[in-house]
Amino acid sequence: MFEVFVVTVEQLPVARRALECRQPRGRLAWSAPAPRPAARRENGRCTEEAADHERSQAAASPSLLVHASMVVVLVCTLGDALLDVVVVLERDLATGADVRATTTVGAGGQAANVAAWVVELGARARFVGTRAAGPAGRLVEAALEERGVEIAGSVGAGGGVVVSLVAPGGERTMASDRGGSSAFGPEQVDPSWLECDHLHISGYALAAEPMRAAAMRMAALARKRGARISVDAAAWTVVESVGTGPFRSLLAELAADVVFCNEDEDRTLGGPVGNAVWIVKRGAFGATVDGRHHDSTTAVRVLDTTGAGDAFAAGWIVGGISLALDAAARCVARPGAMP
Repeated sequence: MFEVFVVTVEQLPVARRALECRQPRGRLAWSAPAPRPAARRENGRCTEEAADHERSQAAASPSLLVHASMVVVLVCTLGDALLDVVVVLERDLATGADVRATTTVGAGGQAANVAAWVVELGARARFVGTRAAGPAGRLVEAALEERGVEIAGSVGAGGGVVVSLVAPGGERTMASDRGGSSAFGPEQVDPSWLECDHLHISGYALAAEPMRAAAMRMAALARKRGARISVDAAAWTVVESVGTGPFRSLLAELAADVVFCNEDEDRTLGGPVGNAVWIVKRGAFGATVDGRHHDSTTAVRVLDTTGAGDAFAAGWIVGGISLALDAAARCVARPGAMP
């Protein structure tokens, strides 16, 4: 007896890895397939309305084609791997007073978070960047290795730390010390690292030199090997520090296939750049992909929004919008940025 599985287009990358026994850590993220329209019989033969429906959906939304022919096996991320301190407050801070809180310490940094979620969702991931020497750096490296993330790059002085203050209701505010992360330069890039299917660049990597030049070199190497490229705007303050015009020019130079931003970053950037698929993350209200709205159908109690955007990006890269929204929902239901 054969067991039949229905797999959507967005699930093909995950399904292929499972069938090839490449699924790490025994996890496979499935979502229920959408109902298919019933087949009808015309002139003695069966035709499926589903096929017409799927073709019309693809034609109506060009961004869906980004995933239609995409099988992601290895995702390379560029950015920071930092010590992540998450402080979940029982009530809003009061100046000069003491407020009860729950504090967790672990690994973080946008590129590291995306890599960890990529593995969690069924693909391989390679983090590229600078890790700190000393106990903090070893903790971060061990956390990534435990989650199955490959690590490439250098070990430098000055461990970075990001402190996330999570208010009641789950909204977080971050204070970041990137340490020596931004010192990663183009001369440190090994071309073999870019033998990947997708390169994801954190916006923090574009904030200043020499890491900005490293991002440009890695993008050129990845593109030469046929990889797709995505960029996360990271924070409106990062865009503002670089300048809206210069940041848009960097996105155009990278020729990103996909750009992720939240609503504040979208407003600061002034909307889409070039031909990139433009994804705006809207928290509990889902996301828009090239202006088309997608609701999140997963109802969860929001505990901590730290890392939700990184989980979303990983989900999109691995399996499209449904997996992106599901991963973000999973992330906000628990403390910390990593799975």
